[in-house]
Amino acid sequence: MEGHWTIDEKILAAASDLPDDGFTAEDLVVATFKKFPSDFCLMGFEQYPDSNKVLTQITTANRGLQKRGWLVQIGKKRYQLTGEGRRRIRAIAPETGPQRVRADDRDIADMLTNWLRSEAIQKAKSRKLDGISEREALAYWRLTAGASAAKAHRMLAVAESAATLLMTNIASGQHTAIHHTRSISPQEAQGLADLHSYLKTRFHYALDFLKNQTR
Repeated sequence: MEGHWTIDEKILAAASDLPDDGFTAEDLVVATFKKFPSDFCLMGFEQYPDSNKVLTQITTANRGLQKRGWLVQIGKKRYQLTGEGRRRIRAIAPETGPQRVRADDRDIADMLTNWLRSEAIQKAKSRKLDGISEREALAYWRLTAGASAAKAHRMLAVAESAATLLMTNIASGQHTAIHHTRSISPQEAQGLADLHSYLKTRFHYALDFLKNQTR
């Protein structure tokens, strides 16, 4: 029961809702405050998180979640749950870990994997949307400027199905599992789906050209 969890276990529960491939300390502060507001608010200012309550438990290797082996630092202010951390959260609250809906369709799973690895999403995360080129936009849908009309129609149909799956899972607070090795959190899914919509609008002329060519 949550009432009997330690501070470390509550932080762990919040971390389990964040992307599998890592998250920032700030992401975890916000997630923990949203999940347990009364435990992680500033004294006298209940509407604001107390970041120190989280940071003191994650930023050093000799205390808190890192000492317990539940969390590992993978970059500057960037962290990831360990296998031991995931086992612990399943042990104390099996229902607390993120619910996952698997992308069973291979084409959709491949499209989502491509989105996660794309140059376009890396620029979006760095707030450099204006720097995304036409080549990078087409690559987001596994297309090139020389793709046939048939391939353009097929890849865009798959992309629409992928975006629909993500939005459905976002609405229900579920993660999207792909290829048995990776899952996409609702927060991460929102960014992927939003970028899909943005690129469709911005590069509509390139997509229209591919879809309407007659060769």
